[in-house]
Amino acid sequence: YFINGPMPENINDALADTPTAKIYRMKTDGSNIQAVTDKKASYMYVVKDKIFYTTPSRKQVMLYCINIDGTKDKKLIAFEAGEFICYGEKGIAVGTNNQIHYIEYATLEKKVYDTGVISGMKISDNYIYYYDEGKSGLKRVGFNSQTAETLCQDVGQILYADDSVLYFSLLRVPQKVNTNTLEQTALSTSLYKNMVLNIKNQYIIS
Repeated sequence: YFINGPMPENINDALADTPTAKIYRMKTDGSNIQAVTDKKASYMYVVKDKIFYTTPSRKQVMLYCINIDGTKDKKLIAFEAGEFICYGEKGIAVGTNNQIHYIEYATLEKKVYDTGVISGMKISDNYIYYYDEGKSGLKRVGFNSQTAETLCQDVGQILYADDSVLYFSLLRVPQKVNTNTLEQTALSTSLYKNMVLNIKNQYIIS
């Protein structure tokens, strides 16, 4: 499955019925190329028998779900360009209109959580971790809860999160938070311009 070229910058070209930026599929030997969508896609995420993809309209960005054979193309949500979207193992979270909309891949069931303007998110097995624009505190909300927990008063780019630990960058210094005890630890005294976390080997790569 692939997107046939980049999304055109001009909105009229982006909405035009041409092969550019549409989703296609082909066999591994390069044969039997077939169009999957009739709309262009700026991003796609394939999960089992479904493709989740974003496409522009004249006013907003649209999130769609379509079967891998091109059937049952369904609009899930509209949001503004620049608003936050996050793909997890079991679902997608979109931060829009001071809310998080979480959509499960398997059922397409939607859950809505009241928040602020989302500036960052990560999804674990049972939680959505996030922080609000202009507000202190990294938070999480459970899929079966409407009450957010504040894990620490600091804010920074979330590097990794699971149900027991959160890693984030605070003023270019990597931090670790035990989400059960809320103990926060600075992992280095050095400043880093960019960071990638290898959680399996417990390394910060800069």
